[in-house]
Amino acid sequence: MLSIPREVQECIWVAVIVVLLGAAAYLIIKQRRQLRTVATNMQGGTVYAVEGMHCDNCKMRVENAVRKLQGVQDVVADPKTKMLVVRGEVPEAKIKEVVENLGFFFQGRK
Repeated sequence: MLSIPREVQECIWVAVIVVLLGAAAYLIIKQRRQLRTVATNMQGGTVYAVEGMHCDNCKMRVENAVRKLQGVQDVVADPKTKMLVVRGEVPEAKIKEVVENLGFFFQGRK
């Protein structure tokens, strides 16, 4: 059996940690780019954070419920970035009420 010196083992662990941190940083940057893309497509929209959306079904439920509010011109929910972009004149309290009644966690403006 091959014996690896302790110093080499420590270097390997450091390398693994650096790779994992790099991957995490990449995912954060990718998520922010997705958010910017969604926000750009909804110019003039207000971006809110919504926790608990995991799939396209969640997305459709949130979009359909918010779209029914008076004053909403357009709405886009994105489960990947956990963002909701609403274009129109709608009080934040109304959006929060609708989102939380669906069982999601409204985090406010992003």
